[in-house]
Amino acid sequence: MAKVYISVLGVSPYKVCTYHLGDHIGPRDVRFVQESTVSLFCGDWTENDRILIFTTDEAKKRNWHENGHNDGCPGLERRLQMLNLPMVPQCVRIPDGTKEEEIWDIFLTIDKHLHAGDEVIFDVTHAFRSIPMLAIVVLQYAKVIKNVVLKGIYYGALEALGKFKEIDSIPLEKRHVPIFDLTPFSNLLDWSLAIDRFLGAGDASPACSLAGLTSTCDPTDTSLGDGDFSEMAGIAEALNGFSKALSACRGPEIAPAVAALKEQIDLSEEKDLHPPFKPLLERVRAEIAAFDGDEVRDGIRAARWCRDHNLIQQGYTILQESIITHLTKSANRNSKKHFHRDVASKAIFIFRKKLPQESWDETASKHPDMINSYVQLLAAMPELATVFGELSRYRNDLNHAGYTDKSKTGDEFKAELDGFITRVGQAII
Repeated sequence: MAKVYISVLGVSPYKVCTYHLGDHIGPRDVRFVQESTVSLFCGDWTENDRILIFTTDEAKKRNWHENGHNDGCPGLERRLQMLNLPMVPQCVRIPDGTKEEEIWDIFLTIDKHLHAGDEVIFDVTHAFRSIPMLAIVVLQYAKVIKNVVLKGIYYGALEALGKFKEIDSIPLEKRHVPIFDLTPFSNLLDWSLAIDRFLGAGDASPACSLAGLTSTCDPTDTSLGDGDFSEMAGIAEALNGFSKALSACRGPEIAPAVAALKEQIDLSEEKDLHPPFKPLLERVRAEIAAFDGDEVRDGIRAARWCRDHNLIQQGYTILQESIITHLTKSANRNSKKHFHRDVASKAIFIFRKKLPQESWDETASKHPDMINSYVQLLAAMPELATVFGELSRYRNDLNHAGYTDKSKTGDEFKAELDGFITRVGQAII
């Protein structure tokens, strides 16, 4: 793992000015923004880290080498050498990007120079045409393929001084150019993907990973998205609680997990999030709006969530257990006690099979009053007992991983779960 600085050098005769990131001022009176961003972010790097300047042939001639504009000025190569860095900055050739195959070549060239686990700072100031977008795509790709971490994206806004041709008339001591931190936009993309992963697959782990990231880029420490990361930490934790409750079939935890998630979304209204984050959270709010805190109804809704998010085995388990929860609660018994749930399950079997008392097993025989009370409840909702029995067969097939006679296909499980959810909902709600 290494720290990597990436920038693109163009062909223009850049203006002399002083760049600053907030209160942090880079070297004074420089032509190349890279001198400033390298000074700000790479001062404590080692010989194991890398500085990569991507140039076309023309940019290398004009701005990497000496006297490229016939003005006697040193090029970026010399200026970076003057910073006495522990590593040798590399000039990496890229094509002009005027053809589709050249754009692919640029993509592959940048990707080739990124290694597993690299932490990347990207200065986009002089990136031309499609390069900024292309580089963002490369970095997003490298995050997945190589576990690369994007630590910061920065842009030196020379246009803040005015029109390009008017800059020469501004005294050097007044040519202070702000460096904009664009990292939150990359963070927004990451969070968008993380929320999409949760909404699409019920998986909160990407959001949790994002919430655990912090900025380590000295000397600025000016939010590589830290504000949004820390402010979203509670959201991520609540998303994870809900996700785990469903993926691990923790029925009693579903309603509290939903309540915690709703509370965190409400609290986000008071937090200093970048505005585009809030619609993402509204998407989450809409997805869980149907959950109302009732353990049984939320169990049925959780089964539907599982169906929609391809958690098929969990959907069957939660749905069938919700029937037992409904039965025990209807009998005013503790639905979280294994004994009460076991007796209720036996009562369903006895009701379905119309077993006489002499055929009951030992547990049922010891508690005839409880069995009969459940049987009386089931008599008023016989469909619930029928569905319960059918669900048992499906759960058995799932739990045995298809190693049963006449096992069903994955598509059948998902398609038929929908019908089971409807039938249980109609019988209970």
